[in-house]
Amino acid sequence: MNFDFDEEEFERDVKIKVVGVGGGGGNAVENMVRNNVEGVDFIIINTDVSALKAKDGSTMERVQIGRKTTRGRGAGGNPPIAAESAKENRDDIQEVLKGASLVFIAAGMGGGTGTGAAPVVAEIAKEMGILTVGVVTKPFDFEREYKMNLALQGIAELRKHVDALVIVPNQRLLTIKEKNISIKAAYAMVDDILYKAVKGISDVINGSGEINIDFEDAKTTLEGAGDAHIAIGHGKGDERAEQAVDEVVNSPLLETSIKNAGKLLVNFVISDDTPLEDVAKVMELLTESAAKDVQVIHGVTFDSSLEDEIIITVIATCFKDGSDNTLAKPDGAAAKTVLASAPAEQTVSEQPLQTISEEKPFSESLVFPATPGSADDDDDPFSALSELLNSRGN
Repeated sequence: MNFDFDEEEFERDVKIKVVGVGGGGGNAVENMVRNNVEGVDFIIINTDVSALKAKDGSTMERVQIGRKTTRGRGAGGNPPIAAESAKENRDDIQEVLKGASLVFIAAGMGGGTGTGAAPVVAEIAKEMGILTVGVVTKPFDFEREYKMNLALQGIAELRKHVDALVIVPNQRLLTIKEKNISIKAAYAMVDDILYKAVKGISDVINGSGEINIDFEDAKTTLEGAGDAHIAIGHGKGDERAEQAVDEVVNSPLLETSIKNAGKLLVNFVISDDTPLEDVAKVMELLTESAAKDVQVIHGVTFDSSLEDEIIITVIATCFKDGSDNTLAKPDGAAAKTVLASAPAEQTVSEQPLQTISEEKPFSESLVFPATPGSADDDDDPFSALSELLNSRGN
């Protein structure tokens, strides 16, 4: 019996969109465009018009937010201003998200636009019924408590509106083996995490493997999952299985591992003559680290060009290590210590502390000077490093 289906409708059925919010998110998206990730639409959102124009890539959609609020000159490192800017252009954000099945939201936490606007973008996506995954960075320790507190509050707000969240602490860049790595190369490694996560999931969903994983499988793993660990592992030679698993389990830049994961989605790309023993070995090593009752979905795609290589894409979620990995709203009674804004002549270390309740709306939780005219400093690594060096010189 022959079955007829609309191939064009099938191709349109699953649409992945990647949204970079603020400076750090825009950089990550620009990196993906340069790497020619297929089957994905790219969007960058910013309060700073000059930052939008500066990004390289004709395939990116650009959305300016806060035309009235910031007049195109950035959020001035002020998350509440950025949040209001995103709300001001809610209709524009809805328009670019329309038709998406899965949205990745990338942002650098601790600055203005990424910290303030990313949660609003995620909230809009969830209201539209879109599976939503956040991929964010946390500041270096040397960027001090003020910026870290902003980042942590931005992450807490984002958690309320995403299905899964991948966190990349910039501090981990200082632990990588390559001691003489350049600043540019180090930040390229951070951008590469989003690239691998999106490419891995896109290849899994859009591929046609011998044992196929589809969008519903990915949705089962990611929906309402909490913290997520998404990694690609590669192995070659006699110990290819062990090498591939090691790259996944010990991803040096991620805040998570697969330890005690309640759900695992594993996709293999292997040659036609890969021994079954290799596949079994990979699954054994992965499930040893996961929870005892882990739910596993796996797929296999054959690629004859790989010879003695194995490539695995792993999504680990729903961790059962006793910590709160769900995306439930934080306890409203809890309070967080956050640095309040101070007069311009005070240094960050001199700024007074302010205790706020997490019951307050994000845009009301922190008090900042309204400086929409200043340039947005979202997660600019070079600015942060410059400030550190200058402080050492004084």
